[in-house]
Amino acid sequence: MHQTPPRSIAVRSIVVSVLIYILVIASNFDPAVNAKLIEAFGATPFGLPVTIVVALVETILYIPMPWIFWHGMLILDQALEDGVIARPQRFFWYLFRVGAQHPRLRRSQRITIGGLIYCVAICGIWILYAAMRRI
Repeated sequence: MHQTPPRSIAVRSIVVSVLIYILVIASNFDPAVNAKLIEAFGATPFGLPVTIVVALVETILYIPMPWIFWHGMLILDQALEDGVIARPQRFFWYLFRVGAQHPRLRRSQRITIGGLIYCVAICGIWILYAAMRRI
């Protein structure tokens, strides 16, 4: 049974976390996105430029993501070892049964599924808010 060293998982988790965070924050500076942010929240919510306010809120909401990515990487490594990645469409279903097959990953399974639910909830709340504001 081959196990990836924890340091390798940590490095990958950090790299993924940083890259996604940069993409999320950088998207706010696109003129089309910025126009929608102004439409959604006004030009200066709390007396600050909307881009800064949204970046701060996104940063706060992003805080648990490195931890979620860490646990996702543990499951991804096990999926690679189990040969699941050869068929990517099966990885989603693998996530829901990995804890039964590998009891040491039950905690990681719960955290990763919780992270998915967290992301879907944030997106859903934004969609509802935008729909209510007719943005």
